[in-house]
Amino acid sequence: MLLFHNEKLVKVRIYNQGDGYMAMASNSNCSVWNCFGTTQKKAKEMALFRLNQSMTDEIKELVVDREGYTFYLEK
Repeated sequence: MLLFHNEKLVKVRIYNQGDGYMAMASNSNCSVWNCFGTTQKKAKEMALFRLNQSMTDEIKELVVDREGYTFYLEK
């Protein structure tokens, strides 16, 4: 199914996994998969949530990673 999410066109596919559903979502920049839910709606919501989360994580840039600490700079 195609839908608009955060003003971008997103392709969502939902698969029946027996006792639950798995969804994947992608737009022109990013894709997420293995988003599980007990219903089709919950699997779709999880896929859109993870896609949104991964898109906002791409804005951050790794600056320093040493001694067990990681610092990011937001662009």
